[in-house]
Amino acid sequence: MLDNLKQELKILIGQCSHEDFFVRVNQMLQHNAEVYNDAVLIQAAMNNSGRIGNLDLISDADKRLRFNNENHALLSIVERIRLEDLSEMYRRKASTHTALPAYHAYTCDRVEQNEAFQMAWYTQPPEKTRFFYMLGDAEQSQNSLFQRLGYELGGHLLGWEQGNFDPGVQIRFMGLKPQVSANPVLYHINVVRELLAKFIPQVNAMQPIQQRKLTDVLSSNHLQGLGSNDFVFILLTIDDYNWNEHATPAVVRSLVEGFCNCPMPDASPTFFFFFGIEYRKENQTVRQQAQHAIENRAKGEALPELAPVSADFLAEWFSRYRVLVPAGKTPDETARIVFGDIASMDMLDVETRLQQIIEDHNKGLVIRAK
Repeated sequence: MLDNLKQELKILIGQCSHEDFFVRVNQMLQHNAEVYNDAVLIQAAMNNSGRIGNLDLISDADKRLRFNNENHALLSIVERIRLEDLSEMYRRKASTHTALPAYHAYTCDRVEQNEAFQMAWYTQPPEKTRFFYMLGDAEQSQNSLFQRLGYELGGHLLGWEQGNFDPGVQIRFMGLKPQVSANPVLYHINVVRELLAKFIPQVNAMQPIQQRKLTDVLSSNHLQGLGSNDFVFILLTIDDYNWNEHATPAVVRSLVEGFCNCPMPDASPTFFFFFGIEYRKENQTVRQQAQHAIENRAKGEALPELAPVSADFLAEWFSRYRVLVPAGKTPDETARIVFGDIASMDMLDVETRLQQIIEDHNKGLVIRAK
């Protein structure tokens, strides 16, 4: 955190926000520290330079020279700040401050989807290849849910308070969005080629593509070091632009029943395939067609449809990450500070703001109203 505090001071110098700089120094540093005393002297010198400049007692060139020298002196002071120079409050914060990984922004709401996913994992017979179907409008950020489920299952969301982000489970995330074709055969080839290319650079050497299987990717360098307890998460994004009422469901079925229908070695990681079907909010036709296709899926679990996040879930998120709640505030009050008085918000907007909150926390900054 000390480095983040120094960076904040440097930014204030760079912005010529000297008044704010000296306010922060007064808060951050012990008043008997040498660097604090030096800062006070430079503040006095800058005040004197301002008075002399206002009286036109020195030339513009001399004003610029003094200004640059004083800024360099301030930067030198910032570089000299040590942990023991900090005030008691900041020293305590610096010694106890724990960074929060950015992907915790993905854990807001999505309770229904997370529960359905975990129940499928914990209650169904073990399989090396599993399939899940997601549906929601394009503002509900399926990509973040896909990653959240991986981090959740792999235990990466646990232990962050102790700075422990490594539960020993490795996860590889792969995403693809294939070219659309009304011809199911060509559509299938496009999907398999793009999928193979995520693992094997020279995919054109793997002809005929139609005969390839999931086992062909196991020798990929991207999977080296993964064992039987590790995971590979693959998201196939299907939106308005590559959706075809007849071809798309047929291709998904051929992928499940053909490409993925092969015995996997016990030592291989578990592969999770997510078919993420997105639609623009106004395109209810694709939504209805996708719902019908999911109901008639060949294999796998359909996760509950994604919807905007309610204000209650925003407050609930802050209740789990109390380090982000300002002193004297409740989770509900913090949610209103960050998001305003709203009934619900699209997940894309929610996680963008939460990622900024986490970034500010990791820099040692405070929550600001939106």
